[in-house]
Amino acid sequence: EVEVFEYSMAGSKGMQAKDNQDTTLVLRDFLGVEGLTGVGVFDGHGENGGIVSQYVAEQLPLILERCAGNAIRAGDVERIVKSLQKTFVETDDKVKAGLERSVGLQFDGTTACFALLKGDSAIIAGLGDSRCVLGGSNGRFRAVTCDHTPASKAERLRIEACGGSVGSFPDEPPPEVTGKGRLFVAGQMFPGLALSRAFGDLVAKSVGLSAVPDVEAVQLRSSDSFLIVGSDGLWDVISDRQAVGIAAEFADTRDAVLASNALVESARSLWEGYREDAGSFGGDNSGFNIDDISAVVVYF
Repeated sequence: EVEVFEYSMAGSKGMQAKDNQDTTLVLRDFLGVEGLTGVGVFDGHGENGGIVSQYVAEQLPLILERCAGNAIRAGDVERIVKSLQKTFVETDDKVKAGLERSVGLQFDGTTACFALLKGDSAIIAGLGDSRCVLGGSNGRFRAVTCDHTPASKAERLRIEACGGSVGSFPDEPPPEVTGKGRLFVAGQMFPGLALSRAFGDLVAKSVGLSAVPDVEAVQLRSSDSFLIVGSDGLWDVISDRQAVGIAAEFADTRDAVLASNALVESARSLWEGYREDAGSFGGDNSGFNIDDISAVVVYF
């Protein structure tokens, strides 16, 4: 039986506390299948991003059951992979139908990283820059999702073909330097989304933002001891290797509670250090924002 725990912490806007727009999800014995675990992290953005991330976390399992229930119960990996892609697209449709009138959704959305685990197999779907990493007690690691950023070649091609452009705000380094970039309506300075795939975000959807996830079926190795799913509030300040090192400290006891807590607290401490640095030498750090931070840890 796996050991799993989720931990999330709200960031701050300047020196003021803010609402946590991240939502985490843990599904034990999902669909009544013994030993089937589902975990997810959804990182909302925009004024109503928290509402969108919560809505997706509620709807995704329901839509997944409808689209992939039979395939999941049969253990048909190929069908599950295809059904997960369909599930994400249908969830995006549901987000628009359910929230557009109340929330607006023009500039609100959420990422998603969702994993299904049973025995020695894992199926992971990624949308945006929330990330999933496999690790071992020996410190070995492998990322099983890739961040969807506007500057990556395939994403940029799709965006430009749909009437969008990839660039940066005037006070930021260009995409060629950061490797990330922002998605804009061509000739405009909005929406400026730092993602190329997400749920919601209707303005960005009109110029190439996609809700189709990358889905990966992974055979777990004997050296794989645990899985970490986190929002970019974690990964922006902690590398895959560092995160695996932290989780490996708790691998012997398989203490997912302490591991997820240690990951989030370590990231928060680093964020606060960067804010302090921004205020040193007479600088003004009152506008320094700390991102929401979430981690789900699963020990096999």
